[in-house]
Amino acid sequence: MARKIYILIILSAVLLLSILIYNGIRRKTSILEEISTIPEFYFYDSIGNIVHQKELIRFNSPTVIFYFNSACSLCKEEFYFIEKHLQEFKDAQLIFISTEDFEDIEPFAAEFNLWGKQRIHFLQDRELLFGTYFNLETVPSTLVYDHDGALLGAFKGMIAIKKIIQLVHDGSRKES
Repeated sequence: MARKIYILIILSAVLLLSILIYNGIRRKTSILEEISTIPEFYFYDSIGNIVHQKELIRFNSPTVIFYFNSACSLCKEEFYFIEKHLQEFKDAQLIFISTEDFEDIEPFAAEFNLWGKQRIHFLQDRELLFGTYFNLETVPSTLVYDHDGALLGAFKGMIAIKKIIQLVHDGSRKES
């Protein structure tokens, strides 16, 4: 009798685990479908104006979106490598988004010589909507889109800048 109960418990655990794995895979697929193209969004610029996705995104070049925080050590490391390899992003549009005030964003960006550069935008997520738009809430998070706005890669946590550069270059050469 005890052996039958033991087998029933094991089978129940395996079934539950299978259901959880299936639902996790289904959710991940759903999230990737939602961000498979650049979603419509709005954030705020340094003077407090609302900036919509359609005003910002140019679909003739790859777009890299970085979600960051100036107190994040991994973000600092990523910014350091972006600065060192900035020339390799010359054909891409870089969008940096943070929940912080521009009092923190601007000096952080300036520290890495990224503030005020052409094709580089810094935006504030005042209303904490980044997670809603992109289904990523971790800093750093990075999304890479090709010149048509199709997702090439989405990453939670730090990602090697060389990988981002490779995706940007692949996205630049991709046929329409």
